[in-house]
Amino acid sequence: MHDIRDKHIRRSIMEAGAALLLLLALLGSGSADFYGDSISLMAPQWTADEALKLTVHHRLNGRGDCQNQSQLLSCEGGACRPLDQSAAQETDRDGAGQSRWCQSEGRSTATVPANSTRLSLSGSGCCWTSNAQARTNWTSHAELDLRTRSDTRSVDRCPVTTSVSSLRNISLTSADGASESREASDTTAPPLCRVKLQFTVEVLSPVPNCVLGHVLPMFLSRTPSHGDVLHATVGQTFQLFAEAQAQHATIQDFQISAPQNASKEVKDGAFGKAEVTLSWTPQPSDLYRLVPICLTAETKDSQSEMRCVVVVVTRATITQGKATVICSSNKMMVALEKASMPNIDENFLKLRDPSCSLTSNDTHILGTMSFSACGTKFEDKGDFIVFKNEINSFEMPNEVIIRRETVRIDFSCEFPKTISISSYYNLKKSDYIFTESSFGSFGYSFEIFKDSNFSQKVEASAYPVEVKLLQMVYMGIQAQSELPNVKLFVESCKATPDDNPDNAMFYSLIRNGCNEDETVKVHPSDPTSFNFEVQAFKFTGNYDQVRLWCEFSTRHSVSSS
Repeated sequence: MHDIRDKHIRRSIMEAGAALLLLLALLGSGSADFYGDSISLMAPQWTADEALKLTVHHRLNGRGDCQNQSQLLSCEGGACRPLDQSAAQETDRDGAGQSRWCQSEGRSTATVPANSTRLSLSGSGCCWTSNAQARTNWTSHAELDLRTRSDTRSVDRCPVTTSVSSLRNISLTSADGASESREASDTTAPPLCRVKLQFTVEVLSPVPNCVLGHVLPMFLSRTPSHGDVLHATVGQTFQLFAEAQAQHATIQDFQISAPQNASKEVKDGAFGKAEVTLSWTPQPSDLYRLVPICLTAETKDSQSEMRCVVVVVTRATITQGKATVICSSNKMMVALEKASMPNIDENFLKLRDPSCSLTSNDTHILGTMSFSACGTKFEDKGDFIVFKNEINSFEMPNEVIIRRETVRIDFSCEFPKTISISSYYNLKKSDYIFTESSFGSFGYSFEIFKDSNFSQKVEASAYPVEVKLLQMVYMGIQAQSELPNVKLFVESCKATPDDNPDNAMFYSLIRNGCNEDETVKVHPSDPTSFNFEVQAFKFTGNYDQVRLWCEFSTRHSVSSS
């Protein structure tokens, strides 16, 4: 029995993955040569002489030449053998040619006896910008408990998160079978994972506008969310796509913390947008590696938030099942096609909040939830409002083996924050004819009203509506969605003489939320409506129509509880 348990423990350790992430970021243009580093560990493996071998990836970020980033790690403790370390390779640098930053990554191997219970790694070097105590040296330190947890049956995974992970009563078992109980209430016990964090704050010159997307770059919805778990396959090219926008600044580059042999391609777009594609082909040595990838969008004087994801490297391509998501105004429904996911066991599936149940019929597994229930999370992705949930498989605490497929299905509903809609009127003799156009996919409408009370809409049967030159026209934009805490904000309205919104000939009625035409009058309304009036006009020249284009955004506020 002892031998069987010993093998089981060893298998659990080999299959487990541990990631220690220590990010030390220093921004600005001081005299610092070093910005920060990160340490990540792959799953431990057994050697022929019954020792544990752990592969360590060490990333560095500094100013100037990456060749100067030669800092090495050391393994503390007499039982740890000397680290087998390779030279760091450059992974990314400042594309603007200003030597503001350079990224590199090195690979090391730590070997410890099989009965080791803890791994401790450290590094040190210089030079940071001198602080108030005139100190420029820095140190990094990371520790990991190598024993198997009773709740996860694997070595602890250090959380890469902004929140504190929950604690519970567990037992820790080493490879020789020795076990120790750990009480959640025991605050004196050493942590299962610990990283030392040093940071320097440098105050830079203020920017003219703090609204994201103005001069501060803002990630757009095509960029993965912070904390997303992505998958890559050994020998196949993995690509990560990101897009950002700064309407009143130029995005010069994307700073990316990525693994060795990764490449990036940056493209400029219209309206202050820029996009980047990161490409990386995992090698056999990367199998089962958990790879953190972080990126920021850079202008000359500012940068976006840091967005980080974790890429899991697998041996075979992840099977893609078929799922359908239906988004309504206040809830979403997901339907999983059973035929596309053979061997799936619906009895061992759960939503993010396991108290919410899934249902099924002969062909599909179904889940329906409101945007404020079942663990649904809200995210502002710049140009979209996103509501996200997930379906995961789970294991019973007393199960030693399973023969069920592992399932992880992320699903979401996206609602655009900015919509362009239009109405137009044609010149007919001395009159103008209005007609309505609406954007109905997400529940928005552009209506024409009979008077300034905005209580009576013009009936559909009454179109086209005839108005005379200089007559006041009453229009209203309304968000018909039942999403909670939504507010409508009209960014701009303009007119063109044809159906081309980018026509060089245009007349601005509203710009950046402010009236530019003296006849425009905005009327008070509820948060989901925007009512205004404007005096009818025509373009000079031989034009027979005027088309109005309005761009607006929906803003969602989350109430704290």
